Amino acid sequence: MSKLGVVEESWKFIDIFSLDDDMLAFVPEPVISLLFLYPLETSIENASLGVKDNSSNVVLIKQTVGNACGTIAILHAIAPNAESKTNLHFVCFVEHDGSLYELDGRKNAPVLHGSITTAGFLKDACNVVKKFITCLPGSVEFSLMGLCSDNN
Repeated sequence: MSKLGVVEESWKFIDIFSLDDDMLAFVPEPVISLLFLYPLETSIENASLGVKDNSSNVVLIKQTVGNACGTIAILHAIAPNAESKTNLHFVCFVEHDGSLYELDGRKNAPVLHGSITTAGFLKDACNVVKKFITCLPGSVEFSLMGLCSDNN
């Protein structure tokens, strides 16, 4: 990330292994974004999990080449081969002006998931992730990473 201008000693990506509140307590705070990998399946694509926010001043980088969602998600978090086929997709969740947004390079606008509650960004974003997961019961093709403070 240092080549992108991020001071490595300040931030790091970590794996988030559980969405249970007890386990989320072990995630170093503050978490400023979540990168979420999920299967590209009709049940998720058709689920109404937020509202497009065309009026937002949140920066959304439009994905114009195939199989670049991980790179786009990393770019979203801090402000591959196009021909290979994949059935998985990365999105990024961020907080902006007190609201929770999903940034998906395949969409034309950020997706608003509402205001951040007193539970905080991490738990609110994980609640949205849980909604994605319930669209594919029995699937284990999910992964979640957080960009969090590296202040030991």
